[in-house]
Amino acid sequence: MYLRTVKLVLAGLLAGQKAIGSPTEFKIDLSQHVPRMLSLINQTQLPDAEEYPGVGESLGIDLGVLKSLQAEWTTSFDWDTEQAALNR
Repeated sequence: MYLRTVKLVLAGLLAGQKAIGSPTEFKIDLSQHVPRMLSLINQTQLPDAEEYPGVGESLGIDLGVLKSLQAEWTTSFDWDTEQAALNR
């Protein structure tokens, strides 16, 4: 079965056709989803202190990192620029 599939793929390539399972182009469009996501991030209430101090990142993301990401994503992160970079 495997050899037959390889032969079919090679025959398709030689005939100038797309191979089975060849990649297709796509575009990422977050424009409809970013406002809701930012609203959810803004509404998220993070704790003032870590629930389990001293554990570090072994059991999840550090609270300080999470707070930093929350602030960056809602104030200075340029979602349109990132989307454009992903679609290049």
